[in-house]
Amino acid sequence: STLIKLDLMDKPAQIFNCDETGFSDITQRKHVIVTSSTRYVFEKHGGSGKQYTTALIAISAAGQVISPFIIYSGKVLMNMWCKGGPDGSRYAVTKKGWINSCSFEYCLREMFIPATQHLNRPLLLVMDGHNAYMNINIVQMMKQHNIVCLILPPHCTHTLQPIDVVVFNNVKTDWSNIVTNYFKSGDKSIKNADIPYLMKQLLIAKQSFSST
Repeated sequence: STLIKLDLMDKPAQIFNCDETGFSDITQRKHVIVTSSTRYVFEKHGGSGKQYTTALIAISAAGQVISPFIIYSGKVLMNMWCKGGPDGSRYAVTKKGWINSCSFEYCLREMFIPATQHLNRPLLLVMDGHNAYMNINIVQMMKQHNIVCLILPPHCTHTLQPIDVVVFNNVKTDWSNIVTNYFKSGDKSIKNADIPYLMKQLLIAKQSFSST
């Protein structure tokens, strides 16, 4: 297996899983969780449905959590969308609010590599093959920093993606509670400026990652 080949069977700190979760401002009578690959849409009455935000999270088998990389849909990144989030978080915009190769390259260079530079090599990074993250710069960067990328088969995340199966099951529950409390405060939709604060509340819920 890959773990044996890389001699990582007893080195959980060097094994990372990278996955994404998404939020829409569409809202209905009560919040609803809808899965599509690794994206989870939480809804409650009031939103326009035009905004989509993605958070990319990497977690090691030893429990190290890389600060989330938050992607908004839009053309210009507003300062107010980047305040009050988890320490170390980074933010970007893409046309649809989805991760693409350029945004993932930035995340790898500015977040993942600096946060793991203290670890022994090689590192194993497990990812979902359904999303077209890769470009030549990413491949070269991984080779330079001795990061081995294991791409999972498309459409198999519900059984093979460790974060999706284990961690995000708890994340969904925590996020559902956070959204419920948010709407109880009188707000009718989740705005981009609210995402950093809500994401910070999600990470404060330590039980979300207790199973990793």
